[in-house]
Amino acid sequence: MGVLILAVMSNRQQPDHTRIRKHTQAGLSPKRMQVLEPVIRQPAEVLIDQMLATGSPAEWVGAVGNPLPAETIFRLIGFPDSDDEQLKFWTNNRLAFTWGKTDKNYQIQIAKNLLAYWRYVAAYVEMLRKTPADDFTSELLAAHAENPDDLRYD
Repeated sequence: MGVLILAVMSNRQQPDHTRIRKHTQAGLSPKRMQVLEPVIRQPAEVLIDQMLATGSPAEWVGAVGNPLPAETIFRLIGFPDSDDEQLKFWTNNRLAFTWGKTDKNYQIQIAKNLLAYWRYVAAYVEMLRKTPADDFTSELLAAHAENPDDLRYD
């Protein structure tokens, strides 16, 4: 069975972009941000402390600039932190696939990683559809249940 992969919100043209954006804005409420604040602060402090402990020169992107946004997004989505390293492995080379000058074998490996990530996300969404949690994904699924034509995940 084939899977139709649609563009994500940021790559959608109007009016789709605005239609989807109203639901994502609701999920990024001040309440949700208050819940995320300690989830962001504690790892940020740990990552910065680890970077500083390694001495000069500091390598910001690998030490903080990559892992902190990734883990923050994972927490927002609701992924368990036990999956962080696997998720980063699957997603970190996405930009090389999109913008890099990669050889055929590396492109194939990146594509396999992205497919594994896509399958993980699909299974995760299906799990939350059956058993919602207190996370952004569950909020979007609830919005979908209220108006399936306005917010689809097909």
